[in-house]
Amino acid sequence: MKPLAERLRPNTLDEYIGQKHLVGEGAILRK
Repeated sequence: MKPLAERLRPNTLDEYIGQKHLVGEGAILRK
């Protein structure tokens, strides 16, 4: 079993784009 962080990390560009709402305007992960 992979480490949790590795399992949660997007593996493809499509997965990354699908998670863009997580780093969007006003999101918790915004820096």
